[in-house]
Formats: sequence, C-alpha cells, structure tokens
Amino acid sequence: MNRILALQFGNVYQRRSPGYILLSRLYTHPCYGWLDPVKEGAGLNIRDARHEGYVHASAPATLCLGLPDGDYEVTLTAFTRDAGCGPYAVAVNGTCVLPEVRLPVGRAVRHTFRARARRNRLSLKFTPQPGREFLVNTIEVRGPRTVTLRPIFRHAPPAVMPTRRILHRGRAPDPARELGRICDWLLAHRPPGGFLGDTYAPGG
Repeated sequence: MNRILALQFGNVYQRRSPGYILLSRLYTHPCYGWLDPVKEGAGLNIRDARHEGYVHASAPATLCLGLPDGDYEVTLTAFTRDAGCGPYAVAVNGTCVLPEVRLPVGRAVRHTFRARARRNRLSLKFTPQPGREFLVNTIEVRGPRTVTLRPIFRHAPPAVMPTRRILHRGRAPDPARELGRICDWLLAHRPPGGFLGDTYAPGG
C-alpha cells in the first residue's frame, strides 16, 4: 500500500519529521482536521521529532479525513512521559478498532488497524476512559496509489490562496474578495468555543 497521508500533531512551529504534515488543533486544510476541541502539547529533549508534539484531551474528539470510499491501513503513534494519559479507545466511523490503547510512560507505542471510509470520510474518534486523557502524536494512512484526498466540507475554501503570478494574470477573483469569502466561511463554521478545532473561548 502507498502512504497517502502522514500527520504529525502539535504546534505548527515545532520540528517536523520529513514526509509528515504538521497539524494543530486549528482548521488548516479542507481535507482533514479535528472536529472537536483538543489541546496541543510538546515534550522537551525528545530525540525523535515524531514524538515531540502531540494533541490530547479529556473528552472524546474526532479527527476527520477526506478519503474516497474503500479500505485503508491506519497507523497511530503515541509517546508520553505523563502518567495521566490513557487508556483510551479508538473508533473508525462508529466501529471500535482499538478498545484500550495503553501508554507506558517513556515508551512509544504503535498500533496499525484496517479502516473503511464511507461517504468520502474516514472519522477517527478518540475516547479516553473517565478521568484520563487520550494522546496521539502521529497518524499515517496507507491505501491505493490512485487515491486523492477529498474535502470533508462541501463548500470549503481552497487550501492555499492563488499565487501572485496567477493574480496578475487576472485568472483569479479579486484578492480581497477571495480572502473575505474564506473568512466568512470560517466564521460560519465556528463552533461555540472558537474556530474549527480551537479551544479558546470568545474574547480569550
């Protein structure tokens, strides 16, 4: 199987492992993102960049990936020096695939499982046990070489703004209008606690 997507969680300013995409709690791409609030964290003096940053939460949270319907192989990596993380369960589109992910302090764990996308979505729900937190560092998805990512929101704006060259050629909408359209979409999809995936309260 071909590696389709490799996400490394945490703050977008941290070290990035080659071949991985840094993904924070915020909305940054129309084809993948957190649908529920999560927190970012990072360890100190971590040799492997993949284990440095992470996201965590004490409440269930869903990571949504836009993928064509079909079967995939997903690998989860988690590493922590905090005894308060785990156990937690992982479900794919409502079906539990990992009932109890345990996180030994100071030792990385990797779990690989099969997952089936439906309606162009593959949703990974992380549910910690009461009084605990889930924590995940990376997610890798493998599948057929012909697979391309699909938007998880029907009318989401593009991942990047048109380049200056394209704008000067007059092949793109007015820059200010296009930026306004993107901001309007983000505001329209803002949950009560902030932007998509954001944990900041209004005015915080």
